[in-house]
Amino acid sequence: MSDFRFTVDTDPMARSVNGVTHHVDATTVAVTGMGAAVVAAEAAAADHVSHEVTRGFHALMVSQISQKRALAKSNMDARLLEMTYQHKALLRIKAQMQADFNRIAARYGKLFNALNEALRARVFELDYPSAKLSLNDQPLIQQRQLTQASLIPTHHIEALPASQQIAAAHAKKNAAVAISRMRDSIGHAVELRNATQEIIHPMPTGARHAHWVPVLLSENDDLNLDLVRQRLFVAGGHAADPKFRQVVEACVGEAASSFTWDKVDPATREKVRGKFAELIGKSGLTEREKKAAAGLLERAEWQAISGGAA
Repeated sequence: MSDFRFTVDTDPMARSVNGVTHHVDATTVAVTGMGAAVVAAEAAAADHVSHEVTRGFHALMVSQISQKRALAKSNMDARLLEMTYQHKALLRIKAQMQADFNRIAARYGKLFNALNEALRARVFELDYPSAKLSLNDQPLIQQRQLTQASLIPTHHIEALPASQQIAAAHAKKNAAVAISRMRDSIGHAVELRNATQEIIHPMPTGARHAHWVPVLLSENDDLNLDLVRQRLFVAGGHAADPKFRQVVEACVGEAASSFTWDKVDPATREKVRGKFAELIGKSGLTEREKKAAAGLLERAEWQAISGGAA
């Protein structure tokens, strides 16, 4: 039987393993360092990105706020300028209104002061007859009370009846004079009242009287419709009274159905032309307008109303 002896030396392998171990350790250290460097680089990059994003956002916000601030300031300056102009305009209007108010107040103040003075003088004039009557009649009344009073003299007993009869006769005479004057005063008052009523109401109620009222009746033909339009104008002091106008319009409208249009006689035409020329001359129209109005009058067809009931 063979006997084999083998001698195995592990030192080279151990040295190789040790070398590999050193390399693995170095690689591990390098990988670890690289990982730390990568993490640090990523953190630095993230910080840089965050910083840049924050700075960019801040710059964007600052830019937008600055733009809005500039726009708002521009609008504010424009509004401020407009408000300053309006303020000056309002001050001018206020000054003008104040001046107008002072002028109108001064004018009407003078007017009302003059009216007050006139009314005061009128009141004094109205009170003057009463005051004059009082001053003139007061001494007479006092004298009448002293002179016309019943006297009761003191006499002896044999003369007392005669004295009483004299005093009674004197009192009767004064009473008769007073009654006569009262009757005359009442008669004068009645006459004055009747005269006043005749002045205020000169016509009895229900009486009919004729009144001349100036009216103007115009008639024109409608070119579009085959119609004749009539218009009535009432003049005079009672023209503003609706009832008066209604009565006049009813009377003229009733009589207008029998009116006919005839040619105007030369005398009337000359009279109307002269009055029209006088009115045109007094008006404030220009020469061209006066000539145009005169030409229209000459070219017009002159007619006058005839017939109808009064």
